[in-house]
Amino acid sequence: MKKLIVILFAIFSYSCQSQKNNISNYECNVIKTQDLKEFDALIKSIDTTKLFNSALKDFENTKDGVLFYKLTSGNKFGYFTIFTEEDSKIYCQKISKDFNKKVNVNDKDRQIIIKGIELIKESSTFYYEQCNKDSTDFIYLLIIKKEGKIISKYLSHNYSEYLDDNKNNDLKTIKSLLGVSYKYSYK
Repeated sequence: MKKLIVILFAIFSYSCQSQKNNISNYECNVIKTQDLKEFDALIKSIDTTKLFNSALKDFENTKDGVLFYKLTSGNKFGYFTIFTEEDSKIYCQKISKDFNKKVNVNDKDRQIIIKGIELIKESSTFYYEQCNKDSTDFIYLLIIKKEGKIISKYLSHNYSEYLDDNKNNDLKTIKSLLGVSYKYSYK
């Protein structure tokens, strides 16, 4: 019995050390560009389905809003969580191949979205993560519109755990919008 416990402890210790090493070797940088063509070239081949193109086209008609797109590996179709502002109210719509439903937005998150759209100062600035180990398990895309114009986009393979720049207020705002969008993508 003692021998079994020692062996299990050794296996457990090795697996924990292995996970720690994997995490510490994973480095990402947030790249900033103002070249829309460069950014759109990155997202061009993410999803070529009619659903993706249709949701992006529909979002073009939005005056103020946030579009969050999530694609997980093994799925042909992604999921959209779209927040639109009309008359100082925020509406959330979730869209996938299988459903199209509205979700109520609580007051706290409503304020984060309204303030977030207003707080972004540097218009036409796009961000994407570049990592030493690219993951294709997840793809996240965030598009923010204000007054009918796309003011920012963000592309990530890792949700927002690497999105951290204390000097860039726009990036902090995008992180909070990404957090709310991510949360509502599961509602």
